[in-house]
Amino acid sequence: MGANKIGKYEILRELGRGAMGIVYEGWDPDIGRKVAIKTIRFDVISQRAEQDEAQKRFTREARSAGNLNHPNIVTIYDVGQDEGLTYIAMEYIEGESLETMIAEGRRPELEAVLSLIGQIGDALDFAHRHGIIHRDIKPGNILIDKDGRPRLLDFGIARVSSSTMTQTNMVMGTPYYMAPEQIAGKTVDHRADIFSLGTILYEILTLTKPFPGENITTVIYRILNEEPPEPRVYDQNLPAGLDYVVKKALAKNPAQRYQSCRELADDLRNSAAFEGMAFEGGAVPEGSEAALPQAEPKPRKTLLLIVGAMMAVVAIAAAVFLLTGKGSKSPDYAGGGVSPKTEAATPAVSADAKKPETQESGKGGQKPGLEKTDLSAQIADRETPPAKPTENAKQKGTKTPDKKEEEPVPKADTKTEPVKIEVSPKTAAEIEDRLQLVQTAFQKEAYDKCIKEARKILALDPAHAEARTYLDMATLKYAPIQLQSLMNVYRESVKRGALIDFFGLNGTPEFYNEIKAATQALVTDYEDFQVSVSGVSSQIIDRGDGSYRAELNFSEILTAVSRQKKTRVMLSEGKIKWDLVSRDEVWRIRKITRSSSSK
Repeated sequence: MGANKIGKYEILRELGRGAMGIVYEGWDPDIGRKVAIKTIRFDVISQRAEQDEAQKRFTREARSAGNLNHPNIVTIYDVGQDEGLTYIAMEYIEGESLETMIAEGRRPELEAVLSLIGQIGDALDFAHRHGIIHRDIKPGNILIDKDGRPRLLDFGIARVSSSTMTQTNMVMGTPYYMAPEQIAGKTVDHRADIFSLGTILYEILTLTKPFPGENITTVIYRILNEEPPEPRVYDQNLPAGLDYVVKKALAKNPAQRYQSCRELADDLRNSAAFEGMAFEGGAVPEGSEAALPQAEPKPRKTLLLIVGAMMAVVAIAAAVFLLTGKGSKSPDYAGGGVSPKTEAATPAVSADAKKPETQESGKGGQKPGLEKTDLSAQIADRETPPAKPTENAKQKGTKTPDKKEEEPVPKADTKTEPVKIEVSPKTAAEIEDRLQLVQTAFQKEAYDKCIKEARKILALDPAHAEARTYLDMATLKYAPIQLQSLMNVYRESVKRGALIDFFGLNGTPEFYNEIKAATQALVTDYEDFQVSVSGVSSQIIDRGDGSYRAELNFSEILTAVSRQKKTRVMLSEGKIKWDLVSRDEVWRIRKITRSSSSK
């Protein structure tokens, strides 16, 4: 390691530092791009054998996390060592952390909040299905890039951080976002991440932590024993149904919590269905370890020592609290990562600094309505029905819309895993040859070919994990290209007045049947259509059952000449959202909504 170099990477400047290491802005001379480099310290672990075990585990988990290719996860490029220093090189993100936004009291509009939580939930759901648990979800580990897209970082680092703090009797900050079972040293599965995501949702909605406290003992006690006030206590303008969703996400018993991030995101979108409903949770009972299959290997001796050390720390802290009512102050920075200074990460902010002195009722809490006017009133209102409320709403007697229901979307957690089948030597050889084609196609960014070859492998062996991973990665890479092409076709179709043909070819049969008559009326009444489209962005969602959903957002100004008045009129102006589903590797529109100002 040179003075201005780590491994092959040139060091440009320091971004921040924490108890576990330092984050740098670096330069990859081979690729010619900026990277963020995080160094990890293992010398704080006293026992040499424990150092080696923690270092091996970190390298293994960081490499596994490097296979997570998702638009809302910061990509890990490399992990290595240089003269005894372990480092990880990752995607460099220009933007700010969610921690900074909350500390400055900047709460996005409700629609943006729900979108943010939904995107982070999709990222976590993707990681969970690949057997990776984050363990350290907090605002400081969520970056908002310059395009407004949230990005989750520090996969593969949280576990070694928690191991280090327990082996050295150190507590790195107060655990505001930790699940009760995580604090208590119980077995942790993906539902601990769901609890942490719930605490972030609460804090964004209220600008207040659900379990505040100036010291670790207070925070731990509240997480284990107290329920936070409902979000609407801080802002009466919030939809009433959100209280139910937030409470369920923060259930102390993992079995009563949401069982997947996708389930949480679905209920957020349908929160109106839970208005007037009360969630009945409870404290964590004995033996309430996760009932779902674990994504991790069985604990080893090292982990048993870690759990014992953590429980000892909690016991000591609780004793101090009970005997004196006080606790020693802990560092402001929560977690074992690094609190960055600038673009790629942000400075640590104390709990007191984050909590505003007063809460203004209604600040940023107005729910933007999705108005459908003119064109959208004729087409977007005739969309396929929205997702049904979850079983929770049905059990409470909530009425569902009396419309034709779309086919149910299977949840990733409940899908049946492919059965491993024995393949003949000839088939195994064919799979190996096709896997080489898949890898080469992906490296050459021929994502369509990669997808086709990966599906051929899965037809031969449905349980082939590597083919499934390449299929997911290639689909997420290729989908934005397909959607941009679809947008170009839409522009041309509008100019030619061929909207009926466009929706017939690019909409689901259900959606097309609903809007066909209205579209026909539109092209009958108007001619010479002109459209201006800007701000196009897409979000791809892996449904976990081999199919994908997407959201395409853009701003549109649509004008046309009235056949009757012979004058050009503004049909609509506003933000459009297409909800699409991938069928037979072709994207089709299933719903259109808009937030518009019509003229």
